Amino acid sequence: MLDIDHFKHFNDTHGHQAGDRLLCDMAHMWRSQLRATDILARYGGEEFAVLIATWPIGLAETVLERLRDATPEGLTCSAGLAAFDGSETAEALVARADQALYEAKARGRDRTAIATAEQDRHTD
Repeated sequence: MLDIDHFKHFNDTHGHQAGDRLLCDMAHMWRSQLRATDILARYGGEEFAVLIATWPIGLAETVLERLRDATPEGLTCSAGLAAFDGSETAEALVARADQALYEAKARGRDRTAIATAEQDRHTD
């Protein structure tokens, strides 16, 4: 999960049309950093979901760092990363990634947080 840091401030300062353009630009920039098999989707508001299939979590973290580095307009973003455990539902996987995203925001934004196995057991 990726979330643009301080997007509301950008919208309030530059207007909603500029915010919409930023979201489109961001999606384009981020898409250029992904493989054809990876999926980038707007999840809501200024939040995006990325599905990075068949890579270990360390490489997925590297991909998220590339995406964060490609964030346009001098803005930053925060990311939450969770690896599929092989048996959970899509909803549980997204919830764990979202929890990690909130951890990244709480630790000061402009960073990636990884859901740990211990955190994973407490999301039910």
